[in-house]
Amino acid sequence: RSACGRFASRAQFEELPMSIKAEHNDVCPYILTQDAKLLAKFLTAVFGASELMKWSRPGGTGTHITLKIGDSS
Repeated sequence: RSACGRFASRAQFEELPMSIKAEHNDVCPYILTQDAKLLAKFLTAVFGASELMKWSRPGGTGTHITLKIGDSS
């Protein structure tokens, strides 16, 4: 087995058709942090991010925020 998982060679892996969803353009990181609200403020100030969605549990814990930077979200 190779580092590419079930493929015998990297060439076999690279021959696969790759697709990117229309709403997922350049980079789509998923970041885990202790303070999502603070990270969102930082990304907004530095990269001009805009908030698409925010969800928090009662009391403000367990926050999930989806941001858009440029044409990536």
